[in-house]
Amino acid sequence: MPANNLIFILLCASLFVEALLYGLIVPIVPHYARVLHADSGQLGLIFAVYSLALLLGSFPAGIACDRFGRRPVLLTGLVVLVTSTLLFAWVDSVWLLVLSRIFQGAAGAAIWTAGLAAAAAMFPQEERGRRLGLMMAVTGLGTIAGPVFSGMVYSAWGYRATFYITALAILPVVLAFLRFPLPEPERAVKGAEPGFNAFLRTLGNPEMALVMLLIIACSFGFGMLEPLIPLHLSREFNLDSRAIGFFFGALSLSYSIVQPLWGYASDRIGYRPVILAGLAATVLVAPALALAPGVSYVYVAGCMFSIAICAMMTPCLPLLAEYSENSGTESYGRSFGMVNAAYSMGLLLGPAVGGLVARQFSFLGATAVYSVMLLLIGARIISLRSGVPAK
Repeated sequence: MPANNLIFILLCASLFVEALLYGLIVPIVPHYARVLHADSGQLGLIFAVYSLALLLGSFPAGIACDRFGRRPVLLTGLVVLVTSTLLFAWVDSVWLLVLSRIFQGAAGAAIWTAGLAAAAAMFPQEERGRRLGLMMAVTGLGTIAGPVFSGMVYSAWGYRATFYITALAILPVVLAFLRFPLPEPERAVKGAEPGFNAFLRTLGNPEMALVMLLIIACSFGFGMLEPLIPLHLSREFNLDSRAIGFFFGALSLSYSIVQPLWGYASDRIGYRPVILAGLAATVLVAPALALAPGVSYVYVAGCMFSIAICAMMTPCLPLLAEYSENSGTESYGRSFGMVNAAYSMGLLLGPAVGGLVARQFSFLGATAVYSVMLLLIGARIISLRSGVPAK
């Protein structure tokens, strides 16, 4: 097996175990409510703190990748992920649970930033869309596998066994990256320091800002649905928690299946057509989630929503790598650090803004506002032709 392919598989494995731990928590929430006496507000904090830690950790992780190298950052993230997993096993209070989620979010920032930056550096531009799409599909599978795995292990061997086994699963990935090197930026070899000012200059680039806005919009859409769709399905169709879980599983599976396909399409026909097609489809499908007259229709609308958002999101990753190359540097760490920050920002804003709009109007009103927001972004992409190149 060529070395690049082996390293690529290991990079996918690192993203998979991070996503696996993220998904483990969902079926165990009733355990925390029962054993720790955590109320809904505390449980909301527990879920939100991961995105906050991911947001705050992404910029430092990106700078560290370009300054010290990608492998040290990735290894640090994996070690912190093992630490977080063991902390989950030893949780005996709400605040220790919050601390575990903070460690988990910080680990995710390092693993995602270094892993995506290394993959972008390993492969040529014409292959990046497919490769990065495959990596994102693997993370989707990890998110799906996490709840299934934790539900089975928790039922068979109890709470702590779930996290002990997960920690053991992460260790081989850590050992593999102690053995295999990653492609490193020249500045890391020379010891040059990109500095935080370079990060701010990147944020000031209108082309980069437009791509960041697209990523925020994608994660905003998913974040908005997390609290609103369960309420809608419960109130309108009397679905229980198991059925709602299957619905979200279908959304995640749809996203994972089509991601490599959208990556391949980006390589073949260009970024702009794929992004605009996904954006237009999402504008139409989002209100259909609220208007669907039956459960089967909601399933179809939900899967189409995932597929459409995936089309918006997938080309953004190779596009950012291309911007990094065009700037005359290989600052992939900085670029993908901003991806993580933008994604986590959307996850934080989506539930809050969507919930507020739905409270004032309705679930349909929230989806309509989201569609209008996407229309404005699409108009900006069309007007700023240099912002999202055709290829």
